[in-house]
Amino acid sequence: MDNNLFTGIDAALADATSDLEQTASLEQVEQVRVAYLGKKGRISLMLKQVGQLEGDERPRFGQQVNKARQELQALIDKRREDLEAQALEHSWPRKRWISPCLAARSRRHQCIR
Repeated sequence: MDNNLFTGIDAALADATSDLEQTASLEQVEQVRVAYLGKKGRISLMLKQVGQLEGDERPRFGQQVNKARQELQALIDKRREDLEAQALEHSWPRKRWISPCLAARSRRHQCIR
């Protein structure tokens, strides 16, 4: 098997990880996802190369590409969750927030009156 193909997988995954770490918005995360996992993305193009390989090389290369794709998808999902959590944290007012679960000021509940 050509080691260039395996190093290409590793390089693509390393580049994608680096690009993901630099994202600051959900739009940028989506751009990274499309660049690597989209129809013409780097990892998607590697999956298309599986058909050009000899019979005994296909399974190993295909497994490696699928593993890289799954790892990258997990990293993308994690980054997306982190950015959504940050956005939610910044959108909630900190000082004037009142819990709707707090009891009313009177001794009897409003609904019981």
